[in-house]
Amino acid sequence: MVADYLVRDFRQTGLFRGVFSYQDTGAVRYLLEGNITEFFAVERQDGRKAMLTIYVTLFDLNQKDSAKQVVFQKSYSHAAPCKENSAEGLAMGLSESMELLSGQIINDVYQAVKSRS
Repeated sequence: MVADYLVRDFRQTGLFRGVFSYQDTGAVRYLLEGNITEFFAVERQDGRKAMLTIYVTLFDLNQKDSAKQVVFQKSYSHAAPCKENSAEGLAMGLSESMELLSGQIINDVYQAVKSRS
């Protein structure tokens, strides 16, 4: 689901000539891989938070040397407040975290790709 939201958000920016999901086939220059390393609710002094951490790696597949293919690796993390102490409150907080992290990831990918063009 996170991958699908990232694909949607990347496409909506209009910053890239093409954005393909893991389900699409075809030749691409850049590949973004990642995983969710944290996805939970945590109790803090200032209230319940929805914690989301995503780790991504951007590859430039035009590079022949595998060591040079890695453009960057980065961890993105955000803890959004849960407005309700319920599953729905957690979902809303995680959604808020995803929205913020998506923007950060898109900006970092765009800057990295732009500097290589």
